[in-house]
Amino acid sequence: TQVVEGSLDTTPTYEPINVEQTSEVPTLKHDLSRVLFSPGVHFLQDPRTKVFNFDPYLKNILPVNEFDFQHITQYVASEKDKTMLKVSKLINTRYYSSTSSMTGILSHLHYLLSNFRPVNLRDLSRNVRYSHVGFSRGAKLPGNVIIRKMEQSDGETRYAIDSDKYADKEMILSRLGHSLERLLTNESEVFDKYKLSNKSEENSKAQLEMEKNSNAYHYAKMDKFLMRSQLDCKDERLPGTVTFDLKSRAVCAIRHDVAFHEEETTGYELLKTVGEYESFEKEMSELARSTLLKYSLQARIGNMDGIFLAFHNIAKMFGFQYLPSSEMDKMIHSFGKKPLKINEKTFDLE
Repeated sequence: TQVVEGSLDTTPTYEPINVEQTSEVPTLKHDLSRVLFSPGVHFLQDPRTKVFNFDPYLKNILPVNEFDFQHITQYVASEKDKTMLKVSKLINTRYYSSTSSMTGILSHLHYLLSNFRPVNLRDLSRNVRYSHVGFSRGAKLPGNVIIRKMEQSDGETRYAIDSDKYADKEMILSRLGHSLERLLTNESEVFDKYKLSNKSEENSKAQLEMEKNSNAYHYAKMDKFLMRSQLDCKDERLPGTVTFDLKSRAVCAIRHDVAFHEEETTGYELLKTVGEYESFEKEMSELARSTLLKYSLQARIGNMDGIFLAFHNIAKMFGFQYLPSSEMDKMIHSFGKKPLKINEKTFDLE
């Protein structure tokens, strides 16, 4: 058995790296930017009055088999990213990786350091029992990465780190995530050009032109690591770097049986804010126990302000919510803190 010894720098600094971008970070369309500055869940269509709070165009989701994925910019693994290799050489880092490849391992480091501390759902849900606030079984599955040695002309050895996708199968949710990202960041007439039913030589050329400028990245250095984060969206009114992540979130009926819903639709909808089922409360409580830690890590590594969530059941869109990093930190890191005691007061209603 080989034993590796060395010292660990306990005070590394996070240093953003300025890399010239050829792509512009997109912005939200359909008046969705209102969600960024209004806490809580926002229904696409009010379940009581049936009045739309946002563009009705968003309600019915285009099926994935009707979306033209041919011109969608594909994910570039670290080992194949020549820009990362070049930047790593310039700033003298030994390892480089994308955010999505690192969050699985980083999540397990968090579990180790926090002794699997549960999440704090006190301010989020009143229907989740105290015993059901630990991380889900799926969240605690092993995280695998592949470290590849990359030989350099300067004689230095560098390593590209990628998640192990050997046994992965592209599911409908991952494909739908790409199409919904285009839906939320393009006007309806622009998104229509992605429909196979509208496929023409003119629209194909327009698609190619849009996709040339679709991927923008943020680079950062920490100790000997170079990290790359894709920037999904921005709004100049947000603090800091003004960027945030876009996440599409399928309802629990879909996520608990994805294989079945590859072929069949579901009647499960989000009809209320709170409740044990068919509510945004249930979706958020499950998100906090499963994927929120990874979302938080992605936002932090990318120096983003937060994440924008779009809730759907593959066929329909139900609503939206924006979670700043501070709100995610509160749910992930504050379990067990004693609530503030407020002195009882009598109020005169007259």
